[in-house]
Amino acid sequence: KTNASSNGVTDNLTGCYACLGALRYMSISDLRLDDTDICVLLTGGKNAGNAGAKAYEKEFGESDRALETTVIALDTLNSSGDITVKDAKGKYAKFIASAFENAGCEYKTGNIKYLKGDGKIFAKKKTPCVTLTSLPEEAPDYYKSDLDNCDLLDPKPVEQAIKVMLEAAYLKDAPAPEKKEKK
Repeated sequence: KTNASSNGVTDNLTGCYACLGALRYMSISDLRLDDTDICVLLTGGKNAGNAGAKAYEKEFGESDRALETTVIALDTLNSSGDITVKDAKGKYAKFIASAFENAGCEYKTGNIKYLKGDGKIFAKKKTPCVTLTSLPEEAPDYYKSDLDNCDLLDPKPVEQAIKVMLEAAYLKDAPAPEKKEKK
């Protein structure tokens, strides 16, 4: 049985930490993007039907899609295993694969069926989105329970997510390759 409210150390905190870690790295290193804005969205209400993501999508979804926004949702990064990429399709699958390759990180693809994270809200509204998680195929005992505590923290998947987020930002910012004219 799971609780509606739990410590959420790995389930909630690690994704937030990785996003902010990537921004901090960029700031400290004085790294800038030429043509891409970055927004870190830390939502609330995941256990209340993803209320935060729904509110954001309602307010900004249309303009995000007009700007060719790509959402990378980070959800539960801990020692349960390798990072799994969920919901990557088409050019976004290639995009995230390139970010992992450039970061020197491995990943697997999968559909963590019990994970009802923010990514599903964006994908449902056709905002390009991929979810990165280290959750296993079956829900672990700690998921959404009081067992989700500091003992589960592992810096490796968080560090990998930071590297992938940085690579994704620079890939998004890179100029599109010029198309060859047909003769």
